[in-house]
Amino acid sequence: MATKQQTYQDRILDANVEYRLASFLTSLNHDVKTLVRDYPHALPDHAVLALAVQEKRVLLTNDRDFGELIFRQHHPHCGVILFRLKNTNEIAV
Repeated sequence: MATKQQTYQDRILDANVEYRLASFLTSLNHDVKTLVRDYPHALPDHAVLALAVQEKRVLLTNDRDFGELIFRQHHPHCGVILFRLKNTNEIAV
């Protein structure tokens, strides 16, 4: 019998992600927390990833360093969405 794969609707936005994305995702019924508003200032990347795992949240970030933590150092995660946008001022949410 196949088991249901765990899906994560909760999100955590890294400090480098445009804050208005939180409002947009919230309007789509996602539970969203942001590092800027909901957590202590200037957490190191490994602590951000650990929080996301502890709270079972997918991390949204512009920071490629999380790939290093996950793929090379094998840190656990609940998923990471990496945005590689050239100019976020031109993006309308």
